[in-house]
Amino acid sequence: MLLDGEIWKLAVNRKSTRSTVNNDSARIEFTLNLKDVCWDIPIEKSEPTQTTLTVDLWSKFTFTTDANSKIQSALSWPTETTYCGGGFTHYVLYDSTSVGQTPSQTVAPAGLLVHETVPSLNALFGTPTGSTFEGPDAATLVFLTKRDWVGTHSMKLRTVVGTTANKLYSTNYLDSNVWTLEVVNPCEAATFNIIKSPRV
Repeated sequence: MLLDGEIWKLAVNRKSTRSTVNNDSARIEFTLNLKDVCWDIPIEKSEPTQTTLTVDLWSKFTFTTDANSKIQSALSWPTETTYCGGGFTHYVLYDSTSVGQTPSQTVAPAGLLVHETVPSLNALFGTPTGSTFEGPDAATLVFLTKRDWVGTHSMKLRTVVGTTANKLYSTNYLDSNVWTLEVVNPCEAATFNIIKSPRV
């Protein structure tokens, strides 16, 4: 909507065509705030295809969604690829409060502040190609290297109306159910056999 966010100051003047006195007119002033319906339109969210994802530290992986995000069908709204910013954008969120923890840097991987989860995790998970998070690009994939990631983490998937290429309606979003990311240090789980050499 080209007029989205504009504020118009308007007035309506009334004047009697029959009165012969000086107070035969009146003026009513009002403000008209214009807002794109896409800021508030009801949507349906995407969910992860796995409730638990277990990966090895230093191992590249992808993460998929059910790609169910859409404007609610009951509205009979035109396709979101034509309206509302050209579709939807998805982010991976670090949900530090879902297990009763207090949001702080101590419950998030080092260098990842809770209030910075969208830009920080976006650099790691990227934005999905279709329904798949492939990291910053398809060649890199998602690649976790900090040892702070080792352990179990509560995560969410955020569906936001619009796209950064067109227009992102950043305050109109829905978050998925909590899903679990379990990161394992393969060196701690490695097994080996000791082979004794025969005596000479």
